[in-house]
Amino acid sequence: MAGIASKLDYLNDGHPRSGNDLEVDGLWLMPITKSPSYHKYDVVDYYQVDPQYGTLEDFRRLIREAHKRGIKVIIDLVVNHTSNQHPWFVSASKDKNSPYRDYYIWADAETDIHEKVPWGQPVWHETYPGSGDYYYGLFWSGMPELNYDNPRVREEIIKIGKFWLKQGADGFRLDAAKYIYPDTLEAKNHEWWSQFRREMQKVKPNVYLVGEVWDAKERVAPYYGELDTLFNFDLSDRILQSLQQAQDAGIAALAAETGRMYVTSIPVPSTRHF
Repeated sequence: MAGIASKLDYLNDGHPRSGNDLEVDGLWLMPITKSPSYHKYDVVDYYQVDPQYGTLEDFRRLIREAHKRGIKVIIDLVVNHTSNQHPWFVSASKDKNSPYRDYYIWADAETDIHEKVPWGQPVWHETYPGSGDYYYGLFWSGMPELNYDNPRVREEIIKIGKFWLKQGADGFRLDAAKYIYPDTLEAKNHEWWSQFRREMQKVKPNVYLVGEVWDAKERVAPYYGELDTLFNFDLSDRILQSLQQAQDAGIAALAAETGRMYVTSIPVPSTRHF
C-alpha cells in the first residue's frame, strides 16, 4: 500500500493536463485481504489487509491520497468462497454442529461426489482422508464455496462490503460473480446481487460494481441489471488474437455487439469511466 501511495503523482498528480502524469483516474487493487496464498483469492480474514501489503491504516492513507488526486479505488472482493483455513470453515469442518456448518455446502446421500467441472477437476473434496465428509469447492479444495441460501452468510458478506466502503473504497471488482449459484439457479444469482447493490448503496450511493461473469455475451448481459459493468473476455481474446496474427480478427463487430462491457487482460481502456 505504501509503495502505491508513493507513486500516485506518477499516475495522477491532481493537476489536469499538467503533462507530468499518466492522467489515471481509477485503480483496481487485486485481493488485499489476509490470505495464505500468493494470489489472495482464499481469504482467511475479510477485515485485515494481508501483512505482505501493509496495514489497514496504510490502505486508508492510500485512499485519502488517491482521492486528493481525483483517483477512485476499487478492490477485489472475493465472496464466492473463503479459504479452507478461514475460521468459519475450520469450525464447520471439525464439528457438524458448528454454527458455521451451514455457511458452506456439504454432500449428502444423493450427491455425486465424483462430479467434475468442465476443465476436469473435482468439485467435491473430503475434509480429510477417510472422513467421508465432502464439501463443495468449485475452483480448488483450498477454496470452499459459501452457502448463499443461508441468510447469515448474506448478512456476513453485506457487513464485509460495507466495512470496506467505510474505509474509503469506491467499489468492488466482484470475483466469480456468476458462481454464487449454479447456472440452473441463475435467477437467484441476480436476486443476490440486487440485494448486495441495495445494501452497498446505503453506505455509498454511487458505489461502483464490476462483475466477473466469464461466459458468452448472452449470459453476461443480464447482469447489467445489478452491476455497473462487466468484463468482456471474448473481446479481450479477440484483440490478443489480432495482435498475435497481425490481422483483424473481427474486433469491430464484436466490440459493437458488446460495447458496454469492460475489457480485461490487456491495457485497452473501458468505455465506462468512474
